[in-house]
Amino acid sequence: MKEIIDEFLDAKSVEGGVSINTLHAYRRDMMQFMDILSPIKIEDICDKDLELYLKEIDSLGFCS
Repeated sequence: MKEIIDEFLDAKSVEGGVSINTLHAYRRDMMQFMDILSPIKIEDICDKDLELYLKEIDSLGFCS
């Protein structure tokens, strides 16, 4: 999954108009997502898994 994150960030960087701080925030958020859902293959992630992720970051105080 790290390769997918790197490809996404490379594409965003090439597009332009994205600050370095935004790229760092994207990386941080996607790494957190990967850590929480790491046992699941990306192609197998479903709505229930996304709900789990949102509940987890909410419990950590990252959602507003």
